[in-house]
Amino acid sequence: MKLSTSRTVELLLGVSYLASGAHSAVTKCSVDNCFRALFPTNDPTRLASAQSFCATYTQSVATATTGFPARFTTACGSSPSKFSSACSCGPTATASSTSTTTTTITTTTTTASTCAPTPYEVFQNGGFECGIYPWRALVTHGTTYTLTSPGNTGNFAFEVDQNAALDGVGLGEANLQQLIYITPGTQYTLSFDSFFDVGNGGFIGVKFNGQPQYTVDASDKLGPGVWNSNTIVFTATTGQYLIEFEFLFGTSNVVAKLDNINLTPGM
Repeated sequence: MKLSTSRTVELLLGVSYLASGAHSAVTKCSVDNCFRALFPTNDPTRLASAQSFCATYTQSVATATTGFPARFTTACGSSPSKFSSACSCGPTATASSTSTTTTTITTTTTTASTCAPTPYEVFQNGGFECGIYPWRALVTHGTTYTLTSPGNTGNFAFEVDQNAALDGVGLGEANLQQLIYITPGTQYTLSFDSFFDVGNGGFIGVKFNGQPQYTVDASDKLGPGVWNSNTIVFTATTGQYLIEFEFLFGTSNVVAKLDNINLTPGM
């Protein structure tokens, strides 16, 4: 069987992704004690305090080493780089300006008033029925994201659109991530549904704490145009995991979606 040039490029990208995980132009935060001090909380008052601080702090290049809120300096010290890193990837009060709207979108904020808060130790909002929060969405190279309706089984799904020119090496990128706390030594199953509208669209990679674990290509399983189920079984090696879904596109005018992301103990 002769592979098309675009399909060959996709396969090589997938192999390279799993082998090294080196390519990523999407900005990521350092998941350290400073980040945890600012954001991993279900206390609305403390979250609002962190959001207010970061909204001001990130308006310009920060070099000051004093004047930080006392609750933050215990974990962050006086390093401007630590505060900048945590603020750059923390949840914001409103949806990102890079979000797009469609005729199906009905929510524009990161939280929904009908969703009750849950402890940060619990994996949250895998069906996107409560907006984006606590997920963090990052896009680059002509890529935009939105919540689209309907989802695979619920009202919403997370959608990425590669709708402009690719970057200098022929890629478009987006990233969706959530920080969670789990029990070391315990086996977990991460499951999710994926969708591509075209067979040469690219792939979605999954990373745990920055390390590649899994990829699903646009033409894998049942192929494009339908939802596909994916499962990853792993044993936790640490109590803190940054779960990332990285979208890499090999062509323009592609729609990719995620829905029904679930993390459960056992197989």
